[in-house]
Amino acid sequence: MQYCMNQFDIITCIVSLFFIFFGAIVHYGKRYSLIAGYNTLSKEKKKTITKNQLTKTTRWIRNMFCGMGCYLLIGMLAFHYLNINKYFHHYVGLSLIIWGVIICIIAFKSMK
Repeated sequence: MQYCMNQFDIITCIVSLFFIFFGAIVHYGKRYSLIAGYNTLSKEKKKTITKNQLTKTTRWIRNMFCGMGCYLLIGMLAFHYLNINKYFHHYVGLSLIIWGVIICIIAFKSMK
């Protein structure tokens, strides 16, 4: 049985690879300006942030974005292997909601 990727699958692959690339470029490429809020800090406030805090933050961003990208790719392959492609868009929507909730919980927890 041969399966041809449709437009939704191609978009999902591109978005998944973008998540993985973005997570890796923030952490390994040290692109701290891509972190929301960090690029708008004054130079004085940037000096108060330690290297350890910045590394911890970028590691967290890398893990969340790479996890989200891998989760979508693995889900897409599993749905195609099990031949239940018609439910894949539900999986994508639900997984993005779940990842959004996880990110919000961790972000609010780290603010305390």
